[in-house]
Amino acid sequence: MSTVKVDLFDRAFLADPYPTYRWLREHSPVHHLGAGYWLVSRHHDVVRVLRTPTVFSSELGYGAMMRADASALPGSDPDRRRALTDSGTGVLMRSFAGLRVLIAADPPDHMRLRRLVSRPFAPRAIAALEPRLREICDQLVDGMLDARVDGVADLWEHVSYPLTTMVIAELLGIPPERKADFKRWSDAVVNGLSFGGATDITSGAAGAMEMFQYFSDVVEARRAEPRDDLISLLVHEPADGDDPLTVPELIAFCVLLLLAGNETTTNLLGNFFESMHAHPDQLQRLRDDPALLPGAVEEALRYDSPVQGLWRGLRAPADIGGVEVPEGGRVMVLFAAANRDATVFGDDAETFRVDRNPLDHVAFGTGMHVCLGASLARLEARVAIGTPCSTARQASSEPANRSGR
Repeated sequence: MSTVKVDLFDRAFLADPYPTYRWLREHSPVHHLGAGYWLVSRHHDVVRVLRTPTVFSSELGYGAMMRADASALPGSDPDRRRALTDSGTGVLMRSFAGLRVLIAADPPDHMRLRRLVSRPFAPRAIAALEPRLREICDQLVDGMLDARVDGVADLWEHVSYPLTTMVIAELLGIPPERKADFKRWSDAVVNGLSFGGATDITSGAAGAMEMFQYFSDVVEARRAEPRDDLISLLVHEPADGDDPLTVPELIAFCVLLLLAGNETTTNLLGNFFESMHAHPDQLQRLRDDPALLPGAVEEALRYDSPVQGLWRGLRAPADIGGVEVPEGGRVMVLFAAANRDATVFGDDAETFRVDRNPLDHVAFGTGMHVCLGASLARLEARVAIGTPCSTARQASSEPANRSGR
């Protein structure tokens, strides 16, 4: 059996991780990276980890990383880890320590926190956004076509990233003219924390602190003068029987919504159009039968997941796929690897097929931590892809960055 060196920071791996994922599933499905880290790549193992939060803890996974604990930041570059820990980004993340933060909470805190923030993301509330989303997409596609030079424009620049930024800004009640700041802050923090991201710690720190201060000012303004937006709802109308979010917790939620909302849908759209470009026969099938669009969005989520994986920490020793992982170990559940598992998706799991409609994918996770904004991301994708001219590829697209958070 040949072996494969798994380096999460290697640029070749980041450019195309799927051959490595296939090797992991077939030869080392619970793979020890060393130094207390494991990768979990098979679908049934990933699902089990995600659905057993009492053992596989979010607080011990992302909670530790949000505290900028150097031991919780995987990788082979200790200087980079130390720089991040000591940076303004690290200071910002450590300021969230002890707060109720959705992505880093375990039961029972997680259930209480999710109740507080879930009402605006209920299916009926998301469906009501569709007319406004269509207006935004029409404007963005028109702008993209107007920006063409020699018949070519950048789909990512003109549609994928501004769409998500504008939607999150409207939900939070933030003026659309701040969208450039939103994107800059999001990129600065994400690149500072992601595998293979930029090593400009100073830029990441400055962006993080600007974002923190901005949301702090907005939360205080909504406390004094509520408006018809998500921040005002969270400040003034907590879920029955639950303690309202504190000001730092409100700020943490706004930061999380900005980062996760921007990154996930932007990557989904970029990966979808890249897949269409690489599979013109599937693009033609979608053109011929637009009714395939909802299933094609699910296939895009499966085929090239917008978030590649998430970390969990073990509260107790556990057997995962025949491998003993000790208490205190950290595992990354690889959504993207699980979503090409042939035992679930068939022998053609490595193939992009718009008629597959793969409802068992885990691109948004599963269990109690399933992505709060999944319905919004799906709606944004369906509307953007279905907007006239977008599927006709009258513009070029860049593949989205793959995220490993």
